Amino acid sequence: MSGVSDQDWQSKWNEFERIVKTESRFFSKKVYNYLSEVFSGLDRFTSYKSHPLVSIAGPEQNLKGVFRARVFQDKAEMLSALKYPDQQLGTPATKFARAGRMNAAGVAVFYGATSKELALAEVRPPVGSKVVIAFFEIIKPLRLLDLTALRSARAVGSVFDPNYSPLREKALFLNRLVDRIALPVMPAQENSEYLPTQVIADFLAEALDPPYDGIIFSSTQSKAEGANVVLFHRAARVKEIEIKEGSEITAHSSIYEEEGEYESYNVVVQHPSKPHKKKPVQDHIYHPTLGFLPSLRWPLAIDERDVTLKIRENDLQIVELESVEFLKKELYYSRSTIKKSGRPKPQADDLDLFKAF
Repeated sequence: MSGVSDQDWQSKWNEFERIVKTESRFFSKKVYNYLSEVFSGLDRFTSYKSHPLVSIAGPEQNLKGVFRARVFQDKAEMLSALKYPDQQLGTPATKFARAGRMNAAGVAVFYGATSKELALAEVRPPVGSKVVIAFFEIIKPLRLLDLTALRSARAVGSVFDPNYSPLREKALFLNRLVDRIALPVMPAQENSEYLPTQVIADFLAEALDPPYDGIIFSSTQSKAEGANVVLFHRAARVKEIEIKEGSEITAHSSIYEEEGEYESYNVVVQHPSKPHKKKPVQDHIYHPTLGFLPSLRWPLAIDERDVTLKIRENDLQIVELESVEFLKKELYYSRSTIKKSGRPKPQADDLDLFKAF
């Protein structure tokens, strides 16, 4: 965009990062006002080939589902996960939710990708480990902000409109915002460097009307075609696999060596031969000293979120990582030796002069 500068937008972004990292992450009016300014009025922008900035995912949409991968280095742990893939491969429970690029610790969100290759790359598996990749159907329409489309965002308007120039400046900033959000972060810096993107995700999920259900963003781990998808907590509930009461689930692995080593994994769900009878819940318990007391039945927390995802439990893919290939760029390096230049040594007359003082 010739003659257009987003310097003011960049300056405000730097101030936003400084506030959430060093001053106040929560309840900051400055942060709220800034993000409102950035993400409001996106309908006034379009992108390359009129790709919408807001994408709808779900049934009968282009994005019908996402892939998700999990790394395993222990066979017993992987067999347990294969028995209950909806729980073990889907959105983690809140107590197990670790901090990520788009979520704080304890905030359970769903990270996925639009391809198996990207899902595999994002979990960064070590050589020798096994990875289970699952496909989750999106069974309810979800409203996603497509940050990849911001890379080619263009202002809609006329050059004769006095408000068009500010829109072009914002469009230039939005083009660069994608790279800043998807910037690779070293593990030692994740706690601080993820703060801005975590705040953005919270803002998009809760502060806007209507709120977004998730974000589509570029991968930092792979150049493969596609994108990453994060579904916010309220849109990250996975449908439970229906299993008859009393069924027995077994999982085992086998290794064949007749025509080269071949490893397979099998899960069997065995339904009960007779209808399973539920044990009646006692309303009271008997204490030898106090007599009959109410039963200690703590009510379980009810998940009121809509079910948005459904795993294809029959289509899991297991891969073993044999090697890792790197796409690298060589950086310039040089080493040279130079003669150190210092102050000239004082002469005898100079020393006598110093002694005089």
